[in-house]
Amino acid sequence: MTFDEILVNFKTKETESPENIAPLVENRELIDAMISWKAVAITRNTNIGSCPHTNENEQWDWLWQNVKFDLAAFGSLSGVRYQDASNLLIRLKGLRLIYPDATINGIARQYLQGIIIKMITKKSDQIPKKK
Repeated sequence: MTFDEILVNFKTKETESPENIAPLVENRELIDAMISWKAVAITRNTNIGSCPHTNENEQWDWLWQNVKFDLAAFGSLSGVRYQDASNLLIRLKGLRLIYPDATINGIARQYLQGIIIKMITKKSDQIPKKK
């Protein structure tokens, strides 16, 4: 299977699980990091051919082995120290909340959109009305 075929398989509703987003609830660091991931520039190795693995976990690792990005930039955008960025990235990848094409888990994206809508609604309620 190619990089794109494997990536599409991971992004299906069957693979994305609501349980994966449980760590996001009330965890601002993970939320900020996931939002930041979408702004990280990623370079994909285009000379890789097909994935030699059939095991899902090995395919996941293979995808990540074939991309490059700036960990320092990710840490800065996430608001964490450089030395903490690696562990944060490992956690996001392990929970499959982010993908190696700078996108995020679809269920997690819906959760974030819900948080943002609540924040906007709450802020607009606090704006004084004109008389």
